[in-house]
Amino acid sequence: MDDGRSADRAAAEAASTVPTGDAFRSAAGALLHPANLLAIAALALNDHVLKGRLPGWFTGKASDFAGLFFFPFLLEAVHEALLAAAGRYRGPHTPRLVAYAVVTALGFSYVKCAPGGAVAYGEVLGGAQFLVRAPLSLLSGAGLPARTLPSIVQDPTDLWALFALLGTVALAVHRTGRGGPTSPNDTPSG
Repeated sequence: MDDGRSADRAAAEAASTVPTGDAFRSAAGALLHPANLLAIAALALNDHVLKGRLPGWFTGKASDFAGLFFFPFLLEAVHEALLAAAGRYRGPHTPRLVAYAVVTALGFSYVKCAPGGAVAYGEVLGGAQFLVRAPLSLLSGAGLPARTLPSIVQDPTDLWALFALLGTVALAVHRTGRGGPTSPNDTPSG
């Protein structure tokens, strides 16, 4: 017997999902946008090949621009994946991504300008690298690797790279088609 509850349930389920055919709008889908894939590839190529072969001003700034462009999308992708796992993902949310861009700008500025910022970032990055290298090294039989701290250069002129976040915000607005949530059920905290 159908008393309208099944129709309400179907409508609620339809409103709680984003069509799977639209990968750009799906949970964590923004990382698959060509601009983000290009930024990630540029960062990897620059950091692991070009900086060693062509050290200088350009290779230093290129990594900053690429990293700043995609990092807020990485934070948003983790957030969206967690929401999707909990069944609460309602689509892209521009205000939240803008907040991640602001957090990224503040963190980058701290690392590049504040006394101790580069040391703190180096400790965190070195620890993360160790957590990746240690199991791989142990599995290969090489033993536990030494924990190394990456060299982080404090250079206030790197703050020019913060302009990359304008591209991040523009892509976020493009992703939702407007500046706000994609659904009336979305909230900045959701």
